[in-house]
Amino acid sequence: MSRVVHYAIYRISDSDIKHVMELGRKLASSRQWKSDPFWLAYEGSSSLFERLYFQELCAHEKEQPKAAGFIRLQGDECDFLAVLLFMRDISTIFNARVIIHDNAHPIARLRHVVIDNGKLESGEDVESLLSRRPFNKRVGNSVVVFYPPGYMAHSNSFPQVGWRYAVGSIRAGANTFFEAEKEALKILNGFTHLGD
Repeated sequence: MSRVVHYAIYRISDSDIKHVMELGRKLASSRQWKSDPFWLAYEGSSSLFERLYFQELCAHEKEQPKAAGFIRLQGDECDFLAVLLFMRDISTIFNARVIIHDNAHPIARLRHVVIDNGKLESGEDVESLLSRRPFNKRVGNSVVVFYPPGYMAHSNSFPQVGWRYAVGSIRAGANTFFEAEKEALKILNGFTHLGD
């Protein structure tokens, strides 16, 4: 059964909201989503569904969000990770407060996440929420493995910095999850063309 992740952004100035919406559109088109693509609604949304969703949300919230949306996950934990890290980036760039609800997330600490100015309420980095285990992304018949910052292959190794990934026997790394995912999918796409 698919999970639904709700997200809302607070404390964005009216002058910044259109920039946030553009960043959301770029995220939606910049990666392959197994789920429905990421989207954001705000007061000026042109889509009827987005406007109605946002109005309904605002009618039931004490603190009025500036933008919000939801994504129905279809078994790809990397889609959740993309939403979480994008929201962290928005919070950092715009000094915003972000709330993410994922009531069915298998890890309890990821069911309700509040990010303020890029940090969790505890003051820790968002990466501290992530388990230290690898994440798998299934693409067709292939699997890409992502290793989060702090991942240790064994108890005597040093925690890694940045994101690492494995595509078949190729292992490499990047500074961010989005860069690692993009590079890994390019490699996988190259393998696919070689097989033709």
